[in-house]
Amino acid sequence: MFRVHSCRFRNEDYKENCARMFIEREYGVPFSYCIECSQQAYIDRFRNIIDFTESNLCDFGRHFVHSLLTFGIMIENQSKEVERKRMAREMVR
Repeated sequence: MFRVHSCRFRNEDYKENCARMFIEREYGVPFSYCIECSQQAYIDRFRNIIDFTESNLCDFGRHFVHSLLTFGIMIENQSKEVERKRMAREMVR
């Protein structure tokens, strides 16, 4: 059963042969994530076991897509800022 507080959110040595680490190492993809989904349920903050419903999974999909969009915008803005700073440095020269 998935428990977010049990996640470590970092690349550890024992994960070296996992697909996510391979993609990062071999293709230079800096951000990759595994999405794990229990087949049955999750534990809420009150330690109750809550069965997944179709609505839960649809909500997950919506939140996931929104997160991808937000992350993409953040990376794009970061790239634009780096380029803006590079151009400003060149103008000073």
